[in-house]
Amino acid sequence: MNVLDITAKNQELLENYRNLYKSHLQISKTIETLEEELSKGKEELDYLQFQFNQLEESKLVESEDTDIETELTILEHANDIKHALLEAENTLSTDTGVLAMLKSIENTLSSVSKYSTYCEEIVSRVSSCTIELKDIASELYNESEKVDSDPERLEYLTERRDLIYSLCQKHRVKTVAELIEIRDELEQKISLIDNSDEEIEKLKQERDNIYKNLLAEADKISKRRKNQALEIEKSLVEQLAALGMPNTQVKFEITPHSAPISTGIDKVELLFSSNKNKSPQPIDKTASGGEISRVMLCLKYLLANSTSLPTLIFDEIDTGISGEAADLTAKMLKKMSANVQIISISHLPQIAAKASTHYFVEKSGESETTVTKLNAEERVTAIARMLSGSTLSDAAIKNAQALLSEES
Repeated sequence: MNVLDITAKNQELLENYRNLYKSHLQISKTIETLEEELSKGKEELDYLQFQFNQLEESKLVESEDTDIETELTILEHANDIKHALLEAENTLSTDTGVLAMLKSIENTLSSVSKYSTYCEEIVSRVSSCTIELKDIASELYNESEKVDSDPERLEYLTERRDLIYSLCQKHRVKTVAELIEIRDELEQKISLIDNSDEEIEKLKQERDNIYKNLLAEADKISKRRKNQALEIEKSLVEQLAALGMPNTQVKFEITPHSAPISTGIDKVELLFSSNKNKSPQPIDKTASGGEISRVMLCLKYLLANSTSLPTLIFDEIDTGISGEAADLTAKMLKKMSANVQIISISHLPQIAAKASTHYFVEKSGESETTVTKLNAEERVTAIARMLSGSTLSDAAIKNAQALLSEES
């Protein structure tokens, strides 16, 4: 599938498709979550509504709990407070009270104030005290008139306090402010449940529109893959014939998935047969290792012309080939190396001779391997050994020189 998409230049289409696919998954998950929450919410709705109604009917006012406590304290001790206020007022205002005494002091000192500046000053200060105490006496009286035991008010506030305490215990909070917060949260939950059906329906319509666009993009990609498959099949047959496989049949079998997946709606399988009288079968079940190597070489050749890969490594891609096929393989690798760095592990002199740089890999012990970069003279010797084995012959050396000369 990657080969088809890269060579067909499907990257932009695939990116659009994957964005739609991701959006479709996300909105489907959101709908599923909302439906689960709605199902649970509807089961709890009666209880939530009961809790909300109880708090709403209580007509809670923020900070009223502290106000109630303050007023209750006064009402519960109203008689004591009234008695104290009146007694204090009487102490100030009666004929024998503080004000009468101050008046007597003021009169006594006034009679001699014309003879003494000190006495005159004291009279003024006593007069100021008298004015202040008269105000205090008046306030004490007025305040005592306000204080009333009011049994009905006391009963109402006591019941109100008990209601608030009961609600706090039920909801495991301590203040009216927290109860109000719970009431608002319950109202929001009930509203969400009441409106969830409508919200889910909107999301389903949005999901259906995304799915429609998703299928349209998937269809575009699929058509391009099928058209590209025909071109690649033809190219592979030609290249494999040149690599010594003249009777090869190659076919991309593209079938639809039951539902879109992250790569589209296609299932792609590569069918292969090296015998013209045998119908192609899945390549992993019918091709030998050498055949798969050559098919991979051809596919990588196509990819190298369509994308910027940094490096391709071929590990004995030439297994099972020789002669003209080996020479064609070497030329194919050389051509690929114009765009991509090629590292090829090979025992074929034709392949080695095409390389721009030649390394000789040798095991020097059970756990050691040496890699040596060969100079021009060493390359001749190495390629000659590939041609003739351990015993070097003049013919092998001349042949190696000819191969290298052909490359240059």
